[in-house]
Amino acid sequence: MGILAYNLTRFVWHQRRGAPA
Repeated sequence: MGILAYNLTRFVWHQRRGAPA
């Protein structure tokens, strides 16, 4: 895992959850 996985996870997080709370 690295920056790519982190970026992808953040993108999905914003798409599904809306914002990491």
